[in-house]
Amino acid sequence: MPYYLTLCHRLLNLNIHYIVHPISCHC
Repeated sequence: MPYYLTLCHRLLNLNIHYIVHPISCHC
């Protein structure tokens, strides 16, 4: 998995965890 996809995935998980909004990272 490319680094940018990993970073995006981690940001998405972080947002979901804090219930900001489910989709804030657009790959």
